[in-house]
Amino acid sequence: MINFETGCKRPYRLPTYNGFTHEQRVATLPIQKAAVASGAWAHPTRCSICGFSDPSDPRGRGYIFAHLEDYDRPLRVHPACRPCHAALHARFDDAARWLAVSARYGHAGSWFRLLTMNSAHQAAGFWGIYPQDLPDAD
Repeated sequence: MINFETGCKRPYRLPTYNGFTHEQRVATLPIQKAAVASGAWAHPTRCSICGFSDPSDPRGRGYIFAHLEDYDRPLRVHPACRPCHAALHARFDDAARWLAVSARYGHAGSWFRLLTMNSAHQAAGFWGIYPQDLPDAD
């Protein structure tokens, strides 16, 4: 069931991520693609969470998401493999899954160990959630 006030299937969640709308998030894709095409930026090939890499299959099992926390900086990515990326985005619905991934692979100061677990923060802007910014991916 869709909540018509928020446009989301989950009534407690706003349709934003760190204060960025879906349209703002999608607008980063052409920027990334143009940077790859020009040679100014390379799509990541290693997960910054678990370290997984399979560059021999970049469109399949080895695909690494160019995950963003701050969509105003589309080339400052935090690369994540499929399982880590899924757990990261599911952290508000399945905290135990995300906390297990974070504990297994993280260390004090890892960018992903600093992510908010409070779904209400997703309506706030990035700098309101992370006033000290997040560290770059390892």
